[in-house]
Amino acid sequence: MYERFSDPARRAMGETQQEALLMGHQYIGTEHILVALAGEPDGIAFTVLQSLDISAETVREQVARFVTTGPPIVRPEIPWWMFWRSSRLPQTPTTRRIIELGMEEAHSAGVSYVGTEHLLLGASRVDEGIAAHVLRARGADRESLFHL
Repeated sequence: MYERFSDPARRAMGETQQEALLMGHQYIGTEHILVALAGEPDGIAFTVLQSLDISAETVREQVARFVTTGPPIVRPEIPWWMFWRSSRLPQTPTTRRIIELGMEEAHSAGVSYVGTEHLLLGASRVDEGIAAHVLRARGADRESLFHL
């Protein structure tokens, strides 16, 4: 699915699972995408989010306010690197929608890859989830993101 993603977007999507597990979640939600985009310094979304004063830590703080987090999910009986590679957490429907919208954004822009900027634009188009809440709180919608 991620073969058309840029390297930074692919790395960010890989980080979503790690973020979810570190928060004690058994799903990949919109908050995990936003944390990963805010933490991928090689992506365009990183620069845009920085200009909105949104860091990975800012999103983590919002998650702690709105979503119950638990202890990190680890399985000590297997090496950590095998756990990250072998376990695939399910994505919420809104998370899948952000990815679909990101792909639409890339297509509309006439590019052959999906970058972090496209995923961020996708996140700005959903009405629910932590990512939408954080972006709206900073006044970031699809139109305003184009002007940054």
